[in-house]
Amino acid sequence: MRVGMLLNVNNHTVDPATLARAVEEAGFESLWVGDHPVIPVSTRTPMQGSGEEIPEAYAHVSDPFVALSMAAAVTTTLKLGTGICVLPARHPIVTALQATTLDHFSNGRLLFGVGSGWLQEQLEVMGADYPRRLAQTREYCEAMRALWHDPEQPFEGEWVRFPQVKLNPRPAQPGGPKIHLGTWGPRAVRRVAEWADGWLPMLVPPEDLAVQLGRLREECDKRGRDADAIEITLFEYDPGGDRDASQEFLARYAEAGADRVVVIQGLGDHMGSHEWGTWSADRFTEQLEHVASRYL
Repeated sequence: MRVGMLLNVNNHTVDPATLARAVEEAGFESLWVGDHPVIPVSTRTPMQGSGEEIPEAYAHVSDPFVALSMAAAVTTTLKLGTGICVLPARHPIVTALQATTLDHFSNGRLLFGVGSGWLQEQLEVMGADYPRRLAQTREYCEAMRALWHDPEQPFEGEWVRFPQVKLNPRPAQPGGPKIHLGTWGPRAVRRVAEWADGWLPMLVPPEDLAVQLGRLREECDKRGRDADAIEITLFEYDPGGDRDASQEFLARYAEAGADRVVVIQGLGDHMGSHEWGTWSADRFTEQLEHVASRYL
């Protein structure tokens, strides 16, 4: 079982370079950061899961590519994950260049998690096609893959089109970074089987994950894909407890079929709360040691 950690670095926390160096030294396999380009002051969309207003924590998420570039510069083996990049809110050519630049200079350490987003007002501000954001996300991924594979081939889509172009540097991972899709719901495994390299389910109990992975295998069989080649990365808030409880937590997900568990830190037990103070520059070392002692 590979164990990663997610922390949304911001002006309240330790900087990403200092954090990444310590996370690698502690023995974590990967460090992940989120993505919320902008949060409108007024929103109608309720918070998923609670139905409440969008929490203040959403407005304190740094740019993932800048943060992970700082992390890459001071580490050598730590995997660098976007968890997730809200793809319809970003231009795919610029995003493809950001991703390949990070992948190239980190020697292929990027774990490129993407998703379509759900906060309508955010996506509308950024010019996304909210009602069709899932299809837009898929097309953007196709465009980025085309650029990574052979940028001198034109691309013609509904939301993005370009002639022969040049895009450098080339990605370290052959064909470009693998695309790990953050999606859930009744059609999630079908989407993954159709066009993703990995799946990033979030807040899914082990028993439910096992059922969904059985369905994923069926969907892959229909399409002639090898389900074992699809990497499963489970995101979950740190449930707390001692080392025994934390190891049992990991074991249950390993048995269910997860390849990696990413433990969310700094946000309490849900997105509506935050514990940034424990991850400040003068306090994060103690907190990181505590988390590592339980999970590693």
